Amino acid sequence: MNRNKKMIILGLSIVVISLIYFCFSNKGDKVVLKEKKRNYVDEEVLKEEMISGIKFSNMSFNTKDGFTTLLADVTNTTGSDINKEELYMILKNNEDEEVDRLYIFIPNGLKVGETKTISATMQNEFEEISNKEIVF
Repeated sequence: MNRNKKMIILGLSIVVISLIYFCFSNKGDKVVLKEKKRNYVDEEVLKEEMISGIKFSNMSFNTKDGFTTLLADVTNTTGSDINKEELYMILKNNEDEEVDRLYIFIPNGLKVGETKTISATMQNEFEEISNKEIVF
């Protein structure tokens, strides 16, 4: 019985010493946990795009307090003035799943060759936008 107690104490001592060694032997090494990207927008989404004669450029997404806002310049290259065009942008993640939709209104009286800045806001902070589809 005395021998069993000694073996148990010896075994526990080895475990404790091993734990202490492993905890303190990597002093200089840092363990970095990979953080999930938050509010990440792929560069492809922000690239200039022409849809039905309307050029979208200088796109950016800003998030604050649970809202996401798209800012973009739109230029009329259709050959005729635009009188209030409504469209929406489907935002997708890297698995091509819909994240959300932004409803966009092209300003009244956007003359040929004229550029105006538009904004659209959604009540959602996204994790990732990897693709978009603009629908008229």
